[in-house]
Amino acid sequence: MAAVPTHSTLTSLVTFINGRYAPDERAIMIALPTDTNSPALVTSTASATQFLPLVHILVPDNWDNMEDGLDGIAIDLPALKVKATHGELFPLNIQVKDPLWPLRNMFDFTFSVKPGEARTLWLDLRDRILSPGKSLYLTIAGAGSDFGPGSLEGAKLRLVFKPRAEARVEHELDRFTQVKDCYAQLVEEHPHSPKYNLWNRFETDLTDLLRVDPNHALGRKYAALELNEPLPPIHLPVPPPGVPLWAIRQVDLLGRVKKFVLWYIDNRQVDFGDFGGGISDDVD
Repeated sequence: MAAVPTHSTLTSLVTFINGRYAPDERAIMIALPTDTNSPALVTSTASATQFLPLVHILVPDNWDNMEDGLDGIAIDLPALKVKATHGELFPLNIQVKDPLWPLRNMFDFTFSVKPGEARTLWLDLRDRILSPGKSLYLTIAGAGSDFGPGSLEGAKLRLVFKPRAEARVEHELDRFTQVKDCYAQLVEEHPHSPKYNLWNRFETDLTDLLRVDPNHALGRKYAALELNEPLPPIHLPVPPPGVPLWAIRQVDLLGRVKKFVLWYIDNRQVDFGDFGGGISDDVD
């Protein structure tokens, strides 16, 4: 059955695929729900009639009112009508993209099956509390030219969820790690423009972190520094009678500098005494 990807939440993904892949690499399948547990996959039209063995699978957003977090994806692969390419086996690769950033993989797995044998795969993802309006996107690539959308007719995938409180742990850890990684690359040039994808990734990851945990202490500090969000409340020491406010704050600041210096010595100093990232980075 052919279907055109018209679901509104798929527009950005179709644009991404059309902009990144050649016409013969744009075979798209859409997951349409058959019931609450088993969305079935159906092929979509594309601009080429002969495709390379790469299939893009899009799962339209239908979890906006769901509180739980995504635990993983179960895929029921049909018996593939393909020729073995490596002995008796046919290698496949599955990649699950980050809903916020399709250039980032949450899961990348290469495996082999025997032609004519159906298999069920359990993709145990890092837990994600899916964003409203963001669809899921995965790719399946095969080792032989006879693999394509027709090979996956009848395949099913099931999204498996877990309680939100359990899913938050990995979601928040990963998003904050991504925020720090992006920020480490932003600090010198310091762009704040949507023209730069690195800035877009930083802003999107940070916004998503605070969507799930609005009170994330370090996340709020990043947001105050870079997104003009309000600073978290701070509690400064009250000076004793006769001591100027600036003086007690200066003493408090010097104490914080001491902690920073000691941390740098304990964690960043190399055996021969340098603190930088190398001979050319002694300014650290």
